[in-house]
Amino acid sequence: MKVMKKLAAFVAIIAMVATMALPAFANELNSPEVDGDNTTTTVSEAANKNSGSFSITMQSSEAGHTFRAYRIFDGGVNKEGKLSDISWAAGVNTDGIAAKLAEAGLKNTIGSGTDAVTLDLSKAADVAKALGEQSDDDAVMIKVADVFFDAKGNEAGNVSAADSNGNYVISDLVAGYYLVTDEYSDPDNVAAGAETLSRNVLAVVGDVTAQVKNTKPQIEKKILDPNPVDANEAGIGETVVYQIKGKVPNYTGYDKYFYVINDTLSGGLTFNADSVVVTVGGVTQTAGTDYVLYTGDEADDPYTFQVAFKNIMDKTIAADIVVTYNAVVNENAVIGKSGNPNEVDLTYSNNPNDSSKGNPSDNPKPDENHPTGVTPKDKTITYVAELDLTKYFDKVDTANYLKGATFTLTGTSNVPRGKTADKYVADDNGTFYKLKDNTFTTSVPHGDIKRSDGTVAVASNEADYASTTQKYKLTSETEYEYVTKDVFMQGTSNDNGKIIFKGLGAGTYTLKETVTPSGYNTAEDITFTITVTVPETITTGTETATWKSNNDSVTVDGTTAIYATDVIDNSGSTLPSTGGMGTTLFYVIGGLLIVAAAIVIISKRRVQEG
Repeated sequence: MKVMKKLAAFVAIIAMVATMALPAFANELNSPEVDGDNTTTTVSEAANKNSGSFSITMQSSEAGHTFRAYRIFDGGVNKEGKLSDISWAAGVNTDGIAAKLAEAGLKNTIGSGTDAVTLDLSKAADVAKALGEQSDDDAVMIKVADVFFDAKGNEAGNVSAADSNGNYVISDLVAGYYLVTDEYSDPDNVAAGAETLSRNVLAVVGDVTAQVKNTKPQIEKKILDPNPVDANEAGIGETVVYQIKGKVPNYTGYDKYFYVINDTLSGGLTFNADSVVVTVGGVTQTAGTDYVLYTGDEADDPYTFQVAFKNIMDKTIAADIVVTYNAVVNENAVIGKSGNPNEVDLTYSNNPNDSSKGNPSDNPKPDENHPTGVTPKDKTITYVAELDLTKYFDKVDTANYLKGATFTLTGTSNVPRGKTADKYVADDNGTFYKLKDNTFTTSVPHGDIKRSDGTVAVASNEADYASTTQKYKLTSETEYEYVTKDVFMQGTSNDNGKIIFKGLGAGTYTLKETVTPSGYNTAEDITFTITVTVPETITTGTETATWKSNNDSVTVDGTTAIYATDVIDNSGSTLPSTGGMGTTLFYVIGGLLIVAAAIVIISKRRVQEG
């Protein structure tokens, strides 16, 4: 009775979606509405086997798809609106299908004890009964859909293009079970970010509407400043730390799954390949074993580097994937408002209907024969400042450029520093156990170890352990903080009086003239502060930063965001007056000598006259 009740209730959708989408099978099969999967069936009146004129409407949020229907089971509709008289449809390859369904996990018995019934999985009616027992087990149903896909016969019904609401209709269907496949209308012209494809199995006893809830993997990029941000500021020679985050995709139903992270740095950033660290679920991955790092000519154009996983299907679905690395701002950095972009996207398998090609463990980058999608790019920007100093003599005039003046620019900036620490992560394959004092040991917990006479040889150590079953794996984690770094730059004015201090970050700086051309006085020091306000969110990559100066003698161009200052050396020598005693003493001594000389001359004249 229980079996018949479940079979009678088994109507809606078995959906296999590659990345956490539609459940493989609905919990009920022939009820007009099925909670949880947005699937409805308008039940028809009774219909004989191979009769009726029904439709399947697939609701999809994305254009460019084609849905195809293949009838797996024939059947009629009884007066209760249930599928009956079930048999294999014409064209279905049933050779060895019982063994394939058993391998997929479909049970060949229902009930228990004296009520147990053995099913023959070579017969369609018994397979339907088995499906009724397994309707809550998505993993089994996804594998069953794979078996049906391999066994399918000719296409059934008429398929329409998407209407204005994104609905695809398959019409002129008779009663039965159908496998519905999802594919791209033009597989050679798949837009970036295209949804992942799916397979669906539906029981048709009337018109069926199913919501296709396709989703795709996501990828996110941030700058660690030290907290994750979309944009920052830096100077030439400084290091910028990047973090890429994703999740292990739902690869259920795939024979092979390609997962490749593609990163592109602009010309103003120099990639440090040795800094790449990849973790999955908090566990550090090994280059060459778990993934391959492609750089230089090995990376596909236009990418700077690629992280291609060799065994993503060995990882836990939805586990965090984190890639960190750093790059150095170089002399080619773009100065000012537009900044230096850095972007990432993800190449991923997106068609379980065609996933048997290639082998990521041998070659983890897919070629044109492997159906894949690409996510939209996620971007960050690093902004860099510049100070243009122009040296003049006597006045600001293009005829008064002063060559040969040397200035130093000193100040401080913040630079990231990584701190790596050991981290223990729960892992069933680990070799460590956690003790109650929060330390870890490789010693295996055990109960009392007794001698042959029953006396205790080694007492139990289990009381020392936080858990005697949970194992841990030792990995490492790098945390970043920002520390102060001294900045020192030096330059000498050229024929046009120019000195360019390129690649400054936010901070307070002092300009000091250390070499003054002969015949000119030395300019006073200039202290100024560069303030940069970067965008909180980067979406298009064209966002600009705002730059300010706190010193009127150092201006910032509103268009280019380049800082500028004019410095004047007056001609002639001016003795130092600071301290006062140098020139004062000179004048006093000179005056005294003049007075003394006058007294001597007058005295001599009086003597001669006397």
